Amino acid sequence: MSVRIVHRSAVSLLALIPAAALAEAPAPGSREILVTAAPLEESADETVTPVITLSGDELAHRRQGTLGETLAGQPGIHFDNFGGGASRPVIRGQTSPRVQVLSDSTNVQDASGISADHAITGEPLLLRGIEVLRGPAALLYGGGAIGGAVNLLDTKIPTEVPVRGFAGTAEARLGTGDDERSAVGGLTLGTGSLALRVEGAHRETDDYRVPGAFGESRVPGSWSESSTFSAGGSWVGPDGYLGFAYTRVRS
Repeated sequence: MSVRIVHRSAVSLLALIPAAALAEAPAPGSREILVTAAPLEESADETVTPVITLSGDELAHRRQGTLGETLAGQPGIHFDNFGGGASRPVIRGQTSPRVQVLSDSTNVQDASGISADHAITGEPLLLRGIEVLRGPAALLYGGGAIGGAVNLLDTKIPTEVPVRGFAGTAEARLGTGDDERSAVGGLTLGTGSLALRVEGAHRETDDYRVPGAFGESRVPGSWSESSTFSAGGSWVGPDGYLGFAYTRVRS
């Protein structure tokens, strides 16, 4: 079993940014290990930030069309809902603007922070992991994180060159309660020290079905449609990587 850990230093000295260990593509028969740790030298019982991490198969089975629905059911977390396409997580009774949403430890600046009828721009179907931070240390992300911080980990910017020159994923989802139709796909190409990434997701739902006792078989106006496209590239060296990405979200 071979594990390669890459250290990523923080840009701001005041930010408590969870460092993720990045492993190369595992060889046949080996196991892939994801390590998440705080940058400070503390033991587990000394860490003041309770963290919930979703990744791998657990995230694939739990993720929904919105971030709030994806995290609902975790300890101390539920969601506020504004129709089928917009919901934010509620942590210990606190929601926007007291719950900060981050993208790879960077504040997400979108209208969902001030208006519940706007969707969060992070697409759950394209995430490789989600970290939920609670407790006083979450305030290091700003006063908007007094209720907690949700860090979205994605693959828009490649962090490593595929061992075989390419790597890809694809997924299709169907739902019955709202007739969901979703398609997700991503492809990473690499040569030398250069890696390019293209990914996208499209999701459509109809009005929610409800029992006939409510007078109608569906909830009018609860349908949703969203699409996300992202293209990025990076130069990967022995000490880290430098990359960029362009993302377009329509919901």
